[in-house]
Amino acid sequence: MRLFRRRGGAPVDVLVNNAGSASPAFIEEGGTELRSLPYMRKQKSGTVVMLGSRSAWRTEIKGMGLYGSSKAAVHAIGETMAVELEPFGIRVLIVEPGAFRT
Repeated sequence: MRLFRRRGGAPVDVLVNNAGSASPAFIEEGGTELRSLPYMRKQKSGTVVMLGSRSAWRTEIKGMGLYGSSKAAVHAIGETMAVELEPFGIRVLIVEPGAFRT
């Protein structure tokens, strides 16, 4: 690991990554393609299944950080959708299987 130094030679001790973007909109309105939701809202029932991965919270394989991060995003979106869709009688199920042979 290469040690970066600030001007003047002092080491950098902490790096904070606070990346993110936000648009004030429901998940459904934010550019995702969830074409069945209007029908589920109309019938006031339904279940959305979000397929995540255990890698989102337990990384076991080197080099899978981007995959795990994307699956963590699936989990976060699923949790948000559960709150947003609950008033319409729509449930959200987040499935996060571990590694298995295919």
